[in-house]
Amino acid sequence: MLQIDSIAVDYDRIPALTNVSIHVNPGEFVGVIGANRAGKTTLLRAISGLVPVHAGHIMFAGERIDGLASHRRPELGIAHVPEGRQVFPRLTVEENLILGAITPASKPARNQRIETVYALFPKLAERRKQAAGTLSGGEQQMLAIGRALMLDPRLLLLDEPSMGLAPIIVDEVYSKICEIQKLGLSILLVEQNVPMALGVISRAYVLEHGEVSISGSAEALKTDPGVRTAFLGL
Repeated sequence: MLQIDSIAVDYDRIPALTNVSIHVNPGEFVGVIGANRAGKTTLLRAISGLVPVHAGHIMFAGERIDGLASHRRPELGIAHVPEGRQVFPRLTVEENLILGAITPASKPARNQRIETVYALFPKLAERRKQAAGTLSGGEQQMLAIGRALMLDPRLLLLDEPSMGLAPIIVDEVYSKICEIQKLGLSILLVEQNVPMALGVISRAYVLEHGEVSISGSAEALKTDPGVRTAFLGL
């Protein structure tokens, strides 16, 4: 589904990613873990076309996309839930969801997709006419995910969905993410909450200073001495 080969990304000639290679198979739940400023968000932004790739290439469903404009990538089925949720605070929940159906292919089934999102997130259905800015942090995260699902995507990019949320709300959000993944959607998750991430993903890549330092199954990384010391507090 997604194949990234040896990409590099710079910010004002300062390397953010160096020689990064990862892949996501159809229907797979893959994580990218690491400390703050490791390059995790930059990786997702490169996939979405929000930052240019200076070396290497990105393939999606057999098509090279690193030279494709960012607004064209959702048309291929790539949906990005950004760090910090970034909902439109003055618009209602339902208006936020409608704006998620931005591609020609997603618009005809917009009403059906809204009901699908409401079935997944009943709290959003209860607040459909409420301004998004008045929602709790957890509800805003659910709205951001629901807005991305309005595309009917093939690949969902999730950037730090646990950020700023209470542990009980994190559990609720991740429960919903796992429900989404069981429907066959490919998911690439970026997360600093390493114990939570390793509890739900099948494979992971560890980013350190813009490079992949280790990769493997979630179970293998849970027992890796470096991961246990650096991220699991063991």
